[in-house]
Amino acid sequence: MVTADQHPKEEASYGPGLPAVLAWRRLNRQRGHGTKLDQVTTRERIMALEIALIEEYELTLPPDTYALHPSEREGYLRWRRRGLADLQTERARRELLRWVRRVLTLGLWWR
Repeated sequence: MVTADQHPKEEASYGPGLPAVLAWRRLNRQRGHGTKLDQVTTRERIMALEIALIEEYELTLPPDTYALHPSEREGYLRWRRRGLADLQTERARRELLRWVRRVLTLGLWWR
C-alpha cells in the first residue's frame, strides 16, 4: 500500500515502483498551487501516475488499506481512466481559453 509519508524500508515495499511513488507524493503536495491550468496539469499527471501504480506495480492507493483483488483493480483503473480523459479535456479547454484571452487582449492578459 502506498502511503503519503515516507516510512523505513520503503525501497523493499515498493520495489521498482518507488520512483513513481516519490513522484506521486511530490505532485500531491503541489496539487493546489499555481494557475488553474497548472492545477489541471498536475491533477492529470497524478491520475496518470495512479494508473501506473495500480496497473504496472499492483500497488494500493489511499484510502484503501488492503490489497486490491484483480476484479476491484479493474474497476479502479476504469474510473481513473475516465477521470484522466476528463482531465485531458479540461486541460485542452483551459489552454484554448488562455490562448483566446491572450489574442483578444493583445497579449496583455497572459495568465
